[in-house]
Amino acid sequence: MSRRARPVVSGLAIAFAALAVSAFAGCNGDPASIPISPEPPPRHEMQGDRANTFTIDYTPLGFKVAIAVPEKGQLCIIIPESAQDPAACLGIDPAAMTDALPTGPDRPFGVAYARMGDWSYIVMLTQVGGGVESKEQIEAFVAGAAKPDPALPEVVPQIIGPSPQEKYEILRVKDVPVVKFRLDAGVKPDDPNYDVSTMVHYAGFGGKSAMVSFITSPKDVDKLMPYADATIQSLVLPPHPAPERFGKPKSELEGGGFRQAITILGPLAAIGALLFWWLSTRKKDEPEASPKPALKAKPKPAPKRADEDADDEEEDEDSGER
Repeated sequence: MSRRARPVVSGLAIAFAALAVSAFAGCNGDPASIPISPEPPPRHEMQGDRANTFTIDYTPLGFKVAIAVPEKGQLCIIIPESAQDPAACLGIDPAAMTDALPTGPDRPFGVAYARMGDWSYIVMLTQVGGGVESKEQIEAFVAGAAKPDPALPEVVPQIIGPSPQEKYEILRVKDVPVVKFRLDAGVKPDDPNYDVSTMVHYAGFGGKSAMVSFITSPKDVDKLMPYADATIQSLVLPPHPAPERFGKPKSELEGGGFRQAITILGPLAAIGALLFWWLSTRKKDEPEASPKPALKAKPKPAPKRADEDADDEEEDEDSGER
């Protein structure tokens, strides 16, 4: 990701220093049940009307969210590392994924991997810069998210809006406006990246800003949506000073003054790391080729005895006299 596109974050060093000294002390691993309130997907794709949750509380942002997972699913917390449960992460190498993620402004402050038998999704929590308020700024934000990253030329995100005329929608969680949009990489089902080629982003712009991203396969996105929407309904951020003005055209906001947008999208830089991690785990699961039979070494001749050496010397002398 270019330097210009990186999120501008104040107090970044303080935030990650707090992370290092258990800033996630508010993480709560006790399961609870919440109703799934958004419109459900078709009945044959519904995974149940209730979900278990895992709450992540990130104090530097005043951020809190309860990640919703189907009751029969497992949630492996990758970040924060203090919340990792070996039983929930069975078969996964959390340390490998943590090491693969970028450092600095683009590093997520929360990552989790949910598995439900034949489908799964990744949840990523990332800090983003502020300055997005007007309709034009939101459009630039979403368009910037779909801009290909030179470091990942094979990933070309396409915006999948709620309608042909709309590329995003604005939700309201308490007094925090949330921009919801979806990106698809457009890869074929036989591509190894297919299972992580759909990204559903919820960017919350309150007094501070953060993004909750869900990554899954195109065939499973309808299964994901009830749990993604339920997760966002639990979002907590400092309130926006004037949520009713968010998303208005620039011309309507000029009188009250608004900040210039200075950020595009942070989590995209981590997508490449997630793809790399995903592919590396798939390779580990593939059966190894049977080793070739080792070549048998030729047997070494047995050492001669002393009397045999003497006989050889006598034969040599006899042959020399002849």
